[in-house]
Amino acid sequence: MEESCDAERQEIGRMEIESGPLILPDGFHSIKNRNNDEQHTSSPDYRAGDPCSPSRSPKRYSQVVVVRPAYIVAFSVAVLISASYVLLRENHSGSINGGAPAPGDKFSHTRPANTLADPAATNCPAAGEAYPVENVLWEKAAASNAARAAGVWDVVFYGDSITEDWSGTRFAQRSARYWDTRDVFNKVFNKDVGGKYSGIALGIAGDTVSNLLWRLRNGELPEGERAISSRVWWILIGTNDFTYSGCNAAEVTAGIIAVAEEVGRKKNGIIVINKILPRGDLSGDSPKDTALYAEIKKVNRNLDALAKSLGKRIGRKVYIFDVPSFFMSAGKINVMNMPDYLHPSTKGHLLWAREIVNFLDKITKKPS
Repeated sequence: MEESCDAERQEIGRMEIESGPLILPDGFHSIKNRNNDEQHTSSPDYRAGDPCSPSRSPKRYSQVVVVRPAYIVAFSVAVLISASYVLLRENHSGSINGGAPAPGDKFSHTRPANTLADPAATNCPAAGEAYPVENVLWEKAAASNAARAAGVWDVVFYGDSITEDWSGTRFAQRSARYWDTRDVFNKVFNKDVGGKYSGIALGIAGDTVSNLLWRLRNGELPEGERAISSRVWWILIGTNDFTYSGCNAAEVTAGIIAVAEEVGRKKNGIIVINKILPRGDLSGDSPKDTALYAEIKKVNRNLDALAKSLGKRIGRKVYIFDVPSFFMSAGKINVMNMPDYLHPSTKGHLLWAREIVNFLDKITKKPS
């Protein structure tokens, strides 16, 4: 008898595939609370004597679910697109254009990527231009950051994936690769578990200067009842502007300054600009990576030269935080502390956090 019921159900599935949603007879409408025998047997859906009708036995099918094959295909495509986007941004390599969106890619952060071959002809946004990323994962991450951006802190960190690593996430979703980094952050910047300073990390993987500016103008520098305030505002941004936006050193510098100005105009407190960390294969085997690192060093020198005038212009104390030496070894990336040539390891984050604490000890004792 069970075999005949299975055949009936299979026939229903076949008819659905061949002719679309099937209008089922009353006896096959779904019934709630299948385990309640009294309600079940009193339902008009229960057909006494029909072995294929819903029964008291939990082993029998009690509900027919109709799903269009087209819905399954559409859902699968959406999942594949989202997964590919995550891999693109999380596994972005250290080369100049490695992993960057192709021209016209709707997931581009700002504008189509370019190279540094002709620094005068880039697609880099003008300083101060702000753009979101047109992707649902990024939008959810930005909304998550905006929801967390409130309260009183000792230090607020703004940035890209390197900053988001502190949260142990990618696009506000737990990342097994960086979850231990979250523990490092909490031990150092969570007073509830013994940290010396209170801190919050507001980063999103792959972000450029323009993406961060958009976030600052749309929820991450709130005022009013949900205002965020901090003794120190820590900024690390710019490395993705070379790869995603094709910017040169002067343009990246101008973008970073625009971010600092945005914070300084709206908030009191000290501003710290973290120099861009080294990246790429610097062994000499990759001319592109060598050229990119040369541009990064230009930006870092520019920041040194502009810090004092920036502070006077926005009426805030501005400090530049040097790149810790432990990220480099004999002129190359130290793979123990930066294994993918871009993101610090858990150990690298721990060493970096200690240097940040030492720096905060110095600057917070001085009048701001």
